[in-house]
Amino acid sequence: MDKRTIDEFRIQAKSVSLPEGVRSFVLDATRVGQDSGLGASSAAGVPQGGEVLLSLDDFSRGSLSGGDDGAWRESHGLDLSCAGENIASISYALEGPHVISTDGSDAYPSIMFQNERNDHGSGTVSYSSTSFSVDYDSQSTGEQGWQRDLVVDFAETDEMRAVEDEIDALESRTGTGGETADDVRQELTLWNQLEYLSQKQYAQVLSETTLVMTVTFDDGTTQTKSYVIAPVDDFDQRYADYSSRLTDLTVAAEESPDDETARDQLQEYLADPPLLYSIAETSDWPA
Repeated sequence: MDKRTIDEFRIQAKSVSLPEGVRSFVLDATRVGQDSGLGASSAAGVPQGGEVLLSLDDFSRGSLSGGDDGAWRESHGLDLSCAGENIASISYALEGPHVISTDGSDAYPSIMFQNERNDHGSGTVSYSSTSFSVDYDSQSTGEQGWQRDLVVDFAETDEMRAVEDEIDALESRTGTGGETADDVRQELTLWNQLEYLSQKQYAQVLSETTLVMTVTFDDGTTQTKSYVIAPVDDFDQRYADYSSRLTDLTVAAEESPDDETARDQLQEYLADPPLLYSIAETSDWPA
């Protein structure tokens, strides 16, 4: 199978031609906000009890890609922010059994930050890390000039290989043209299934990883707070329901490209993704 990212598949003319406005809306970053501990913890999402639920869009620019060595990568942008008084800088670090090794070994699964910046005139600077720090007054990725993704590398599973084989068989049968609406629906369904299986790998590694935030105040003192991001209990059903409805709306928009109602319904649905993750604090700030 010719490995492609989910984004590459979705924008192919032969499958689903999403309106450009819709596509850019999906790829827009949504900030995940955290309080410095001087007030109540908060984040983009819907508060429920002692947790804050995050939607998949909070991990922006979702991307799935694979290589010939059987390794896959799930990557989502994460724009973190912190609010408080007299804070000089903030650092974020990953801790847990799957954090990427510094000895260069390729143990799977592994989780890391991928940091990238376009230095005008000298090309793109890109590197992996287990932590990074930012000045308080320039927290957003736009202000920093860096794009930061939370990346998980993992070995291909038997279930993913089976779905890939089905996609290969479908593409071999349909060729490069003449696809029916049923063919498009089947291909979308298979790619959604592949993305779901990748998301499950990603979610599992996330749930076993701690995100540690440390703030340094103007006087040099520090405070630390830890979080765990984990899939909600009914992750499977929520993802299945969302993907099924999204496929229906996407096929409808593809079949009737001039139907504004179909396009609007698709855009409205994309604007309300399912709540798939909860973020829970694992330690309290000192009194």
